[in-house]
Amino acid sequence: MIDTYPQGAYDFQNVGVDDYSGGYQIGEYLDSCGYHKALFITETGKDSDYYRWLGFKQAMEKNGCFCSKSRLMVVSSKKIQRLHEYEELLPRFLAAGALAFSSDFAAIEAINFFSDHKIRVPEQISVTGFDDSIYASLVRPKLTTVHQDVSQKAHIALKRLMKLIQGDTLEEMNVKSTVSLVKRDSVRE
Repeated sequence: MIDTYPQGAYDFQNVGVDDYSGGYQIGEYLDSCGYHKALFITETGKDSDYYRWLGFKQAMEKNGCFCSKSRLMVVSSKKIQRLHEYEELLPRFLAAGALAFSSDFAAIEAINFFSDHKIRVPEQISVTGFDDSIYASLVRPKLTTVHQDVSQKAHIALKRLMKLIQGDTLEEMNVKSTVSLVKRDSVRE
């Protein structure tokens, strides 16, 4: 399996990314830029989004500050409803100064929303994503994000599958490929 999150222990082989580390890296970076009240925006509170949030929260609390669950904003998965929620949350977004989205897609959608509302990124609000999709470097401003190497993940999965086919026993059931912060232009330092 690839990017699977079972409810219990892993009783099958899985290859994913280190979501917790990615969330931590984003949280640590935003905190170091002075965004001590940054919000984490996601469409779910589970699986990869949950681990990204936990990493973000841990980084925000590293220097003794408290990061309450109220800073985890779970928004609708339906675009029209989500954009309506953004309108309602706009004062809170601006007060926070920075938003960490659980995906590049959501971050880019928010950048467009802010642009439509004459709010400048990063001058008025900083935005980060997660994935480092091709669009992260095409959007303006270019998106600060967490890079996950999809090719590396596929290579690891194929290599492990070949070992299983050859009859090898693999001790580790859940392998995580590394992630790294990519600083671009969507965060005002």
